[in-house]
Amino acid sequence: RLLGGEGPDAGISIVSRDDGSYTLFGQSIKSFGASTDLFVASYNAKDEFLWAQTYGGTHVESLTRGILTRDGGYFLIRGSRSFFYTGMKVVAPRRADRPIAIKIDSFGEVEWALTIDHDQIIFRDVIQMKDGKYLVLAHRFETSDKNWDMLAMKITGQGRILGTCKYDL
Repeated sequence: RLLGGEGPDAGISIVSRDDGSYTLFGQSIKSFGASTDLFVASYNAKDEFLWAQTYGGTHVESLTRGILTRDGGYFLIRGSRSFFYTGMKVVAPRRADRPIAIKIDSFGEVEWALTIDHDQIIFRDVIQMKDGKYLVLAHRFETSDKNWDMLAMKITGQGRILGTCKYDL
């Protein structure tokens, strides 16, 4: 089965369930240039297509990782650099990705999304803990000393940040 349309599309990660079904995560280039959306496609154990969905705004959404969650849904992390609109034209913000986390259910419907308005933080990995919370590994560019710091961020199952720990090794 062909996923995506004309132009480059990239697979990023894949998860499988105990029943043999699996879900693919990636990025899809939109038809008007360098704009990307995240995509998720789900298949059953017989390799039959179940559903596919794209997520994103009007500009660049990039994906680092997608995971299967304890409730059967999925959790996606990375960045967003979407456009904003004026009365006459579309304007692209000249900034790095803002970190974004998206929680979707087992059918691809968005349950919640979290964007942090800080363009120097990059989400790198995520796990779901036994209590249902998410632990996100990130790094942040610290402009004062021009170095990258490692961060661990705990997020509730409803998308609220509980705390962040900075590691200065």
